[in-house]
Amino acid sequence: MLSQHNIVCFSTEDWDTPLPTNKHQLMVRLAKYDNFVIYIETIGIRRPTLNRADVKRIFRRLKKAFLPPQEKIKNLVVVSPVVLPSRGSGLALKVNRLLTLPRLKKTIRHWQLRDLILWVFNPYAVNFIDSIPHRLLIYHCVDDLSRVPGADSEGIIEAEKSLLQKAHLVFTTSPLLFEKCRKYNPNTYLQPNVGDFKHFNKVMLDSTPVAESVAKIKRPIVMFVGNLAASKVDFDLIEQMVTRRIDWSVVLIGPLWKDISSFRLNRLKKFDNLHILPPVSYKELPSYLKAADVLIIPYLINDYTRSIFPLKFFEFLATGKPVVAMALPSIQKYADIVYLPESYQGFIRAVDEAIKSEDVNKAKRLELARENTWEHRLEELSRLIEAALR
Repeated sequence: MLSQHNIVCFSTEDWDTPLPTNKHQLMVRLAKYDNFVIYIETIGIRRPTLNRADVKRIFRRLKKAFLPPQEKIKNLVVVSPVVLPSRGSGLALKVNRLLTLPRLKKTIRHWQLRDLILWVFNPYAVNFIDSIPHRLLIYHCVDDLSRVPGADSEGIIEAEKSLLQKAHLVFTTSPLLFEKCRKYNPNTYLQPNVGDFKHFNKVMLDSTPVAESVAKIKRPIVMFVGNLAASKVDFDLIEQMVTRRIDWSVVLIGPLWKDISSFRLNRLKKFDNLHILPPVSYKELPSYLKAADVLIIPYLINDYTRSIFPLKFFEFLATGKPVVAMALPSIQKYADIVYLPESYQGFIRAVDEAIKSEDVNKAKRLELARENTWEHRLEELSRLIEAALR
């Protein structure tokens, strides 16, 4: 396992997001194995708007910018840069470099870090890396960020191409991302997202209680946990489910993104068998998932989602519950153990079957989840990194 290295991580997420991302999962474990991690919160992907969530986030970042870097856990320090919306060039980029680089370099000097590994998730970090002496540059591509709604597609594509040409190693999480990145860097590897088996397998323990807020909901319960974003979640499918199966309770748990229109939200709230709950802590998730009869991944199939590997896929498998997901390209090879319909009608039929039929694939799902943990993934990444360092 990779150990006793100094890592600077350019993330695309702030540290305090409601749901831990793949960046959090990897960096927390790297710190646990005696690596020292500087976690740099996002330097931007899209232009912020004047909606309440973005304004609150801007003020939160401004407040943190005047605080020293925070050691969140042992061996992991979070740096919160203040950045202007940038297209990867021009005046905003120059200002961002002036605001970010001195603070980052001061943090590196304070902790006396040398022989750095730059672990980059954000393509715009390419504008900073030449000013930070490093031993190894990794680009970890977990999304097609040029397809994110509101992002500057051209700017991200240009920055990503430059980053790919500079990187010593490239990790990708889906076949489409692998093919895209390999065109520019032969040292590209396919390393899909995985799950925390021990945490999500708590669903199967008698000692794990069912959370009070879902314990009284009428069964069968069909549940999704994740970001409730209109760019990913197919709310037309959700509406079809609650309309055509009034005996189901459909439970959605997670933060509501700003891209959901108030019209859509008010329309959904009229359905008595649809329950939209606020995000819960990562620690509490097993108590909520335990109430479900079927877990669903009701994603849209669009230019953005075609390239993702859902972080929740192996998390859901670890619960032992039946899983129904729209047939995303990245998970189609698992059609023998989960339901992967391609239409609304097929999705509803699959949930029907998952509720009523004998669950013959439970053992296979658990075995697959047990084989795809963050510990196993980090071992594979560590071997590739150590070989590159040698």
